[in-house]
Order: sequence, then structure tokens, then C-alpha cells
Amino acid sequence: MDLTAVLAGCVGAILVWSAIKNKHPLDVIKLSLQGQSLDGARPLNALAAPAPAQPGVTAPQLPNGGN
Repeated sequence: MDLTAVLAGCVGAILVWSAIKNKHPLDVIKLSLQGQSLDGARPLNALAAPAPAQPGVTAPQLPNGGN
């Protein structure tokens, strides 16, 4: 059997499983290789959500007003 086909099948299976379970695929792979529980994986949509704004924090100012 071709190694490329086997690897593509494994990666595809991981991506489908992560989408169904709403787990981040890189976290799933990392935790699996470490032998830890997959319950610690981040949700898949955690990367799409913007960071919440913190009150009292302003954006850094560029020198010369950004010109």
C-alpha cells in the first residue's frame, strides 16, 4: 500500500473526527501522542472567535501618528 494514501487517510479521519467532536485537530494529535485525555483539547471554533476587548486597554500609538 502506498504510504501517501495511508497518511492521507489518517489525516482525513482525524479531521472528520475533530469536526464531529468539535475538538481542535492539532490538540487532538498532540494529546494523543502524549497519551493524555482528549477532553483537554480546545474547541474547534475557539480560533475563529476574536479576543474579547479588555476595558481600559488602548491600542498602541505609532510614532508620527502612523504617517
